[in-house]
Amino acid sequence: MRGLRFALLFEAAVGVVALIAAWVLGVSVGPTLGLDWSGVLFAACGVGLLLLLFTLTMRSTWPPFQRIRGELGRLLDLLFGTCGPAGLLAVSIMAGISEELLFRAVIQQSIAAHLSTVAALIVTNLVFALAHAITPTYAVLAFAMGTVLSLVFLLSGSLIAAALTHAIYDFVALLIYRSQKGSSAEGYRA
Repeated sequence: MRGLRFALLFEAAVGVVALIAAWVLGVSVGPTLGLDWSGVLFAACGVGLLLLLFTLTMRSTWPPFQRIRGELGRLLDLLFGTCGPAGLLAVSIMAGISEELLFRAVIQQSIAAHLSTVAALIVTNLVFALAHAITPTYAVLAFAMGTVLSLVFLLSGSLIAAALTHAIYDFVALLIYRSQKGSSAEGYRA
């Protein structure tokens, strides 16, 4: 439970930092808080793309992907070893809201206000990748995943759609990791 508390507090702190940064930078988050059916559709497509990427990574025998599975398995055991589905859902929701608030609403919109949308997308997801760099290969995957989240945000105009995409993906991926937990040296089996 300590790992779950740490993860929840960490993600809450990310959210607080995002709100402070939005205030300091003058980023208005309010207009991005709507959600209509097109946002739900973009979120569903985003979840599908992320889960496809996850499935390809989980089934691959390529050594860098095997290393990712091992590193993630160890980290997830440390953080969520005894955590049930409700705890995994809570941390997934908190991560979806807090990280999307920081990366999409604050960083991406701030950069887009001064540079192009493409530059904002690239820089935002480089930062997102570095924040998730468990291994160099995972950083590349995180860049791709962040790009999907950025596109959901851009196409829907909704931070909620991006946060839903992120939270649903995280929750499903955590449940899959949990269900495939093995005793092998790589932590979780493909």
